[in-house]
Amino acid sequence: AGNELYSTFGHSAIRVSDPKLRLDIVFNYGTFNFQDPNFYPNFVQGKLKYILSCYPYRLFYKEYVNEKRSVWEQQLNVNLSERQYLLDSLFINLTEEHRYYQYAFLNDNCATRIRDIFVQAIPRKIEFDYSSFDKGKSYRQLLKPNLINKPWAELGIDLLMGLPADRTAAPWDYMFLPDHLENAFKNASFVSDSTK
Repeated sequence: AGNELYSTFGHSAIRVSDPKLRLDIVFNYGTFNFQDPNFYPNFVQGKLKYILSCYPYRLFYKEYVNEKRSVWEQQLNVNLSERQYLLDSLFINLTEEHRYYQYAFLNDNCATRIRDIFVQAIPRKIEFDYSSFDKGKSYRQLLKPNLINKPWAELGIDLLMGLPADRTAAPWDYMFLPDHLENAFKNASFVSDSTK
């Protein structure tokens, strides 16, 4: 998490590293234009256009170090052909016609986009582990821990998000927050692993 409101809930990105090819890049679904009019209201109401960008990992890492933010890396156990499917899908998403999307805070953001591309690009079915989730919470309840020391931000988000935030989130939906995405992937498995 960061100090700015847009970074309060953390962030997720996909790192692709291949030392043999000297490739070390990040696919980031969380890029946006600060100059957009009404940035924060649009951010919370899901009216902000987001962009998939791709750039060297060292620049991504440097940005987090400069902002005094932590970076956790989670290595995923996918086979070579699945990695290629995923990389091909990411490059298709990066084309001009596909890279822009209508950000929706609760169900289409930097975390859900990562969850979805793994599910769609990898042929084997991923079974996520929801055992660490405190199930039955509303979206608003899931957001509260990140807003403890930000009462004005909490009030603003409460007002802007309205009633949709009071719906109970299914475990799949918890992954709209990066920490829940990480936990769901941590012990995920494939329904039938033909590589074993």
